[in-house]
Formats: sequence, structure tokens, C-alpha cells
Amino acid sequence: MPTQRQSNIELLRIFAILMVVMGHFIRQSGLLESETGINSTVNVLLGSGGRIAVNVFLLIGSWFMVDSTFRPGKALRLYLETAFYCIPITLLMICLGMAGGARNIFQGLLPFFGRPVWFASAYISLILLTPFLNKAFLLPVKKLTYLTASLFILFCITSTIPCFSTIDYIADLSWFCVLYLIVGWAKKSDILERLHVNKWVYAIVGTLIYAGLCFAARISMLMWTANYWIDNIRTLPNIACAVCIFCFFLKTNIGSVKLVNFFARSVFAVYIVHQVPAFREFEWSTLCHAHSISGLPPSLYALSICGIAMLLLISITILDLLRAMLFTAVESHFRKGSAA
Repeated sequence: MPTQRQSNIELLRIFAILMVVMGHFIRQSGLLESETGINSTVNVLLGSGGRIAVNVFLLIGSWFMVDSTFRPGKALRLYLETAFYCIPITLLMICLGMAGGARNIFQGLLPFFGRPVWFASAYISLILLTPFLNKAFLLPVKKLTYLTASLFILFCITSTIPCFSTIDYIADLSWFCVLYLIVGWAKKSDILERLHVNKWVYAIVGTLIYAGLCFAARISMLMWTANYWIDNIRTLPNIACAVCIFCFFLKTNIGSVKLVNFFARSVFAVYIVHQVPAFREFEWSTLCHAHSISGLPPSLYALSICGIAMLLLISITILDLLRAMLFTAVESHFRKGSAA
């Protein structure tokens, strides 16, 4: 009898995708540039978590992958899901005359390339590389510790020093591999259990780091450095905040909640759909009416941003349910054909 999925990590997936959507909405709709006063502070508080959420997603995926058997079909399914959404939505926007140029069309029809859905590209590539990365876990614990410590210093500590940083596909993929190895070391060495840290300590520290980054982002002298730490997924404050959030949810047992698990299954689809290049302008300006909330009072302004993120989560989850039903039907058809 299959075991039910524990909803603590599933809830974290939902929390992380909402942070990503809110960050993209604020930054890509023009709200970040247009707002002043208290609403500008709301933008910082609600819009600074997206890049931290990237590390959260990577921590979740790595935590389960390091112990699992390599399945190339998983990478294929994720790419087919990416293409399933990117290509038809791009074609629809072309038909409506709202594609927004050749670059958006190219990146939508060839979704593995370019930064709009970069997380999908890098994550699928990580899955394909795991058989080689897993060889490192065969090392003695001391050598594995030395390897991960060296990589942590080379990638994380050096990236924390504010400088011009190339954030591209290769840089993203290399960090994904490094964090995967660090997570594997943490599991193999059982470091989380040996530390005996209360989950609320993780929650408090993570909240303080995030609040500190947001506060610094509002001070002119610290703004550039704070935004650099927020936006660069390889910096120490970013990864420390993500680790604290992940550890808190990992240590929080809420059992299996069907509704949470249902929505969590579609977070990858939510990421893909809302970032299709040809769709974004139409999505934010026409569907979400970004211009209409810019003049709202701070409380309503914040609620509107959160509400839009929730509505996107719900609507795309329903769409993804239909996609999953279609994929299941097609797979069943091919299985019957091969059996015959």
C-alpha cells in the first residue's frame, strides 16, 4: 500500500512558488519602478523572496534525489511538461498578435534555451547529471566533507562578496550541482540530527535574515549590496535564509493533507505557465490588471498582490490537472497498443 506524501514539504513548495510569483509580478509588471512610500516597502517585503525560493526548491529536490534511483524518464516528463505549456501558449499569443517580438517567440518555441524558464532548464540538467554527482557520495566522510567545504567556499563565500556576477545558464547549473552535493553530504553525515536545533530557531533566524535583507534594501547606502545578496542565489545570506526555511518545514510534521498535496503537485506548472515569455505582458497587464492596483492603500495593495499569486496558483493547478489527465490517457493508450 503506497504511503501518503507528508505535507510539510508540500506546503513549503506552495509557499515557495507563491514567493516566486509575487516577486515576478512586482518586478515584471512595472510595480517596482512605479511605487513610492509605504507601497514601495510592500514591494520589497513581498518581492524579495523569489530568488531565495529558488534555493528552497533546489534544497527540496536535492533532499529527495540524493537517496533515489536515477530515472531519466523524470527529466523527460519535466521537459515535456515545459514544452506542453510553452509552445501552445506562445502559438496562441502569436495568433492574438501579442507575442512581443522574435525573442519571446524563439524562447517560447524552444523552451530549454534562454532565461525566462531557466530554472526548468537547469533543474532538468541537474537530474541528468545526478548519476555522476552521486559518485562523490562514495567517498569517505572526511574527503566528502573536504570536497563540499571547498565547493562552498569557492561558490558561496566568494559570491557573497559584492561584485559583478555573471548569472547565466552555466553559472546556475554549476550552483545547482554544488548545492546538490552539499545536501548529499548533509544527509550522509546526518548533520541536521546531530545539531539538535529546535525548528523555531530555524524559523526565527530565517525570518531575521529576510527582514534584515529587506530593511537594508530600503537604505540607500546598503541598497545595492542587499539587492545583490537577494538576487544572487549563490550568496551566503540567500542560501542561509533558504536553509533555515527548509529546515523549519522539514522538522514540522503536519501529516498528510490532501488539499495541500493536490496544489503542491502543480507548482512546476505554475512556474512554467506564468513565465512563458510571450505571455507575461498579457498576463500582468491584461489578466492581472497590474495598473489598477498601483494606487491602492498599502493594506489593499499587499492583499491584492497576495491574492493575484493565489489566483494564479489555483487556476494553473486546475489547468495542470487537465494536462495530467491528458498525459495519463495518452500513456494508457500507448501501453494498450504495445500490449496488443
